[in-house]
Amino acid sequence: MKKLIARIQSDISKLQDSVQKEGNDLLDKIKKIDLKSNIEQTKTELKKVLTAKLKKIECNYHTFVEELRKNVKKAGIDIDKIEKGIKKKASAMKKKGSAKGKLAKGKTRRKTKKKLTQTGQKSDT
Repeated sequence: MKKLIARIQSDISKLQDSVQKEGNDLLDKIKKIDLKSNIEQTKTELKKVLTAKLKKIECNYHTFVEELRKNVKKAGIDIDKIEKGIKKKASAMKKKGSAKGKLAKGKTRRKTKKKLTQTGQKSDT
């Protein structure tokens, strides 16, 4: 288990370093672009730079996920089963939360209406 955690930590640190490096490169390129010139040209340049950097980050992310799955599988943990359970619970909580959110909004509206009528009565007397 300690080996698994060490592998995961190293994979996360590699991913974090690569994302940080790509982000810094992206910021440098954006700073170099002359923003005072043609806006459309600048927009297309930014799109090109962003898509290139996102492709690199996505590649790093996918390799991280693959390594994570391999390491977890070696440890004997069924990550697919865990993932399905989390998705199932998340969807159930989302349904529950949206139902509660609608009810809560109605309650708060009633309370504010009561407060407004109470304050209006106090100011009249």
